[in-house]
Amino acid sequence: MLRKACTRLRWTVLAAQLAIALLLSNVALPQAYTQRRKATQLTLSPETFTIASGQNITLTAKLTSDGQPLAGKQIVFVATLGFINPNVAMTNEEGFALTVYTAPEVSVRTNVTVTASFLGDLEYDGSTALSQGIIEVGLPAASVSGASFAVPETLKDDVSSYRDTVPEDVLRLLLITLPSESFILATSEDLYLVFADHSDKGLAHVEGWMLPQNINLTGISMSVIVAKSITFEKEGVPATVGEILASLDDYKFKLVKISANRRQVSILYDPDEPPYIEFPITVGYLIEKPVEPLDVIGMMLERAGDFALKLDEQFIRSFIKNEGNQSLWLFNFEYEYWYDAPTVTNGIIIPKGHSIFKLINQSMPVIGRFASLYGKAVLYDVKTDITYEQVFISHRAEG
Repeated sequence: MLRKACTRLRWTVLAAQLAIALLLSNVALPQAYTQRRKATQLTLSPETFTIASGQNITLTAKLTSDGQPLAGKQIVFVATLGFINPNVAMTNEEGFALTVYTAPEVSVRTNVTVTASFLGDLEYDGSTALSQGIIEVGLPAASVSGASFAVPETLKDDVSSYRDTVPEDVLRLLLITLPSESFILATSEDLYLVFADHSDKGLAHVEGWMLPQNINLTGISMSVIVAKSITFEKEGVPATVGEILASLDDYKFKLVKISANRRQVSILYDPDEPPYIEFPITVGYLIEKPVEPLDVIGMMLERAGDFALKLDEQFIRSFIKNEGNQSLWLFNFEYEYWYDAPTVTNGIIIPKGHSIFKLINQSMPVIGRFASLYGKAVLYDVKTDITYEQVFISHRAEG
């Protein structure tokens, strides 16, 4: 009996030892397996970003282990605010996985965090990366119409410097690349600098965004607009010189179409004061019934040199023989013909007290002096057609 009891006890101890060994082996296997999993590194770029309400940005996650890219691994993307698509992406052969984050509409500046996670698998440990973003309310919308003027040559460097210093955070809020073309837009009350994909003369209609920082040109501060869309109108409403002069307030900044006799001179002006930049100008006036025609060719040959050197009130009046109060002075910044002829002129009526003339006077004094010649308003010429008369010539056969 004692022998059987000892044998039974021995087997019980062995069974207990075996059970303990099996238990220890089951615990040790996962630990050993875990120790064999490789570490991973996950990055998410850009690490920081600024975005406007409703805009989107592409985020790129990269998964590596010991510097080597991991392909075919699932990356999970989560945002604290807004929308992620896709939420789960597979890494490619280079270890990259992409997603697009779209910002929601917000009324105040808002922070957002986008998290990218690799959850790990039997071979690799998991890892996480973050991208911190700021959602801006967005740039104010702008819708403005007015007379478009080319940026004076003397101010183009200032405009280029402004463009080069627009902050990156502001550029990200634009839905387009900041255009390199620019022009001055004059409304009845204000001046604007407009960046657009093209510029022209005329009555401009601009839709776009207002930049937060004004530009200062020759002491004049003006708002800056980036144009999303723009049109230039060149055909005006029919009017006569007499009607315009009798009711100037009704025609201010109106695009008009005038059939009248046009007298003008045009030069490439080479100033003798800094910054010594040559620019074209055309000056003249419209008159409905000229008393006598001008000898344009004779005057060109006789006095063109003097005109380029002495552009003052008395000289211009004597040169193109202003014939009284029923004339409307005009100008543009192009090099054209000298003539005294019937025309159809489309232009914008601009009061001489407007700040555009202050800008012109300070950047191109010669034009500023011309603007003060006569009357309360000047026509800014945007499109002109010379009226030609058809002449019939009979041919007599010779015997």
